[in-house]
Amino acid sequence: MSDDTQAEMISMSYSELECIDQEDIIMLVDVESALKICQECLENNTNSSFDVLSLWFNKLLRAYMDEAICCFNAVKEMCEWFQMMKSAESSDTGNNLKTLLAEALRFVTDYKDHLLSRDERMVHGTVFLMFAMVQGFFDEREKSASSSILKTSVPIAIDLHLSVLSLLKEITALSTKPHLRITTLVQQMSEISAFLSDRITHLQAFIKTSETMTFISLHYLKFYNENLIEGEQMPEWLKETVLHICDTILNHLETICKGDALSIPIEKIEEFLRVTRKYLLMLHEILSGVVTPIDEAVLQALIELLGETKPLHNLGKDIPLLLSTYVTPYVMNVIEIVYSLDDFQKYLISCLLDSDQSEQEYLSVCVGFISVVSKDAAEINEITFQTVKSIFEYLFKDASNFVHCENYERIVESFSSLMYLGENDYIFDYFCIRMFEKDMIMSQACADILMLYFRLREMNKSWNQDEIENALSFWNKCNNSYAMFSRQPSQCHVQRFLKYFHRIAKKEIPAVDTRNYRYISTVAPSQMGNKLLKRLENCSPDLPTQPEVYYEMAGLLELLALQNNTDCSQWFLQSFQMAKELLINDRCIVFSESFFKLLAREDTSTQLVILRGLPPLTGDAKWNQQKFLYTCKAGDDAQLKAFSTRHSVGCSFQSILEVMLQKPSVYSARDAFCQDLRKTSYIREIKHECSGPILKRKRTDDSAKKIVHDMFEKSFHLRQCNLSTLEATDWNNLKETVAYLTSILSEKSKTQSF
Repeated sequence: MSDDTQAEMISMSYSELECIDQEDIIMLVDVESALKICQECLENNTNSSFDVLSLWFNKLLRAYMDEAICCFNAVKEMCEWFQMMKSAESSDTGNNLKTLLAEALRFVTDYKDHLLSRDERMVHGTVFLMFAMVQGFFDEREKSASSSILKTSVPIAIDLHLSVLSLLKEITALSTKPHLRITTLVQQMSEISAFLSDRITHLQAFIKTSETMTFISLHYLKFYNENLIEGEQMPEWLKETVLHICDTILNHLETICKGDALSIPIEKIEEFLRVTRKYLLMLHEILSGVVTPIDEAVLQALIELLGETKPLHNLGKDIPLLLSTYVTPYVMNVIEIVYSLDDFQKYLISCLLDSDQSEQEYLSVCVGFISVVSKDAAEINEITFQTVKSIFEYLFKDASNFVHCENYERIVESFSSLMYLGENDYIFDYFCIRMFEKDMIMSQACADILMLYFRLREMNKSWNQDEIENALSFWNKCNNSYAMFSRQPSQCHVQRFLKYFHRIAKKEIPAVDTRNYRYISTVAPSQMGNKLLKRLENCSPDLPTQPEVYYEMAGLLELLALQNNTDCSQWFLQSFQMAKELLINDRCIVFSESFFKLLAREDTSTQLVILRGLPPLTGDAKWNQQKFLYTCKAGDDAQLKAFSTRHSVGCSFQSILEVMLQKPSVYSARDAFCQDLRKTSYIREIKHECSGPILKRKRTDDSAKKIVHDMFEKSFHLRQCNLSTLEATDWNNLKETVAYLTSILSEKSKTQSF
């Protein structure tokens, strides 16, 4: 038989197929025969793929569906024919697409109930075909944007898409287990969403697509979790849905927050953010049911989503308020779900460790994480504790957050709330320990966090008296562990806490002596200056010959420097000759520091008298001396300037004194340096080493000190007792005690003088 004859027979067969009434097709042609006829027709180019698809939508599929005959293979072939039609170059492509979409829409509308009564595979195949057609239409429209036919066909494409979404949602509700086909359908919906997102007029179709994806994920999660295999990765259909929702939220926030110009009318922003809230609720609902390990791509999207949502423009003054209403609370709800997942915490830590290689800022993620940990009533476990530590170290890896007032307040408030609400001893100990580190910024941050935590407890009446007493004792021991005239930065924080607990414990000021110097210097009120001055006058007429007197004088000077409105000019004038001998002694650094610290607070006439009588002072080991001399040289008083020229200011102090004491106008030359916020710019790498002999006495056996202290306290009690009850033996014991003590003092004065 010739090829022409065979082609004619096939054409006739196809023509007959076209002419057969729908109700007769089932009796004359089965599905496979109809497919074979159509396939041969296409191979011989007798008819186009558009003609074949139209025939199936309008007649063949309907006929077979009426008789409940399986058409899955036919639907598969139709998918192939549609791809052939798309790839064929034709001027009629636009008209053909419009016609096919309308025919497919009529078929889905008329045969929805028939489809739902069929098996799940048949429905999924039909849905795949319809999604492919919708996706193909939008793809063609994107390539031929000027086509008027395609523009007018958009409503038909969207109606078809919505009808298929409804069909898929209903068949999913009847399903009892997830199938691999679900992943393909979810990916199709995600790709169609990319086209729908280009037009605000398609917003409702876009939302409907996302809601269907969410419904499918939530439905199958129930069955997936029941049969979860340990170590199994996140299913693709779930991953695709979460990424779609996260990307949508991020695009919305970028539209609102990061653009130089709003792409939506200002009056529509609230409506737009309501949609964003809807997506955050979808995400929250899905993540609430996730128990499987989370894919890294999803974790990355979540980290980006939980980041900064602060607008970078002033295009709408109500935008921050709208964000705080429709976005921030729901972002926090998402963090509450994911924060406890080990995968999320491990990924967050890895992001913080690699932050130097990333341009992303994790401040908001970190603060949000700390906030939800605070709110969670569950006990903080080891993994969360490690994450909290990593967050703190990241936030203060340099000085950038420390010098940013708003950021610093957010951080301190978050960690303080965590300490108060979390009630975790390990976290409390962590901040106490880090407060004593050489990193000044981290130490200061820890101190501020602890102090706010203490005040939160005070405001909420959470302190009991035993806790206050224990805390007071602890910080007093910490304070006493420093040398008597220590200048360690951490001691300032310790004294701050000691003063706080002294206040809330309502303690009295202890007796003024060297044993209590550290405590008194911390808590002394500004009204005890006259009492301190009187004691100083009693112990300082002559050059001290005993270390106890020397250190008491230095301590009293230091305490007086902390007082307000106490006139010490008479003491300076009366004791200057004695003081001058100590000031020229290079070993008397402690006295010199206290002397010049107090002198700096006196009136100009007193300063002038002392300065005139001082021999030339050199060297740079005494900070307060250097500071006083530099102030005189840089001041406005001509006489102080003149007499201070005889004294030199050490080179090592010159630059820092300039920064501290000169007028702000001179800072301009240092602006570039001040912008260096790296840790290396403020951490002292070289350890301090004292020049000359070490004056601090070694601490060995403290038993003698304790005995003396006990005797001192008991002597006051003895004075207040009724001595008439003492017998002769008691009086003899008292005389012998006094004799022993006198002999000890006598031996001390012979063996050591100052």
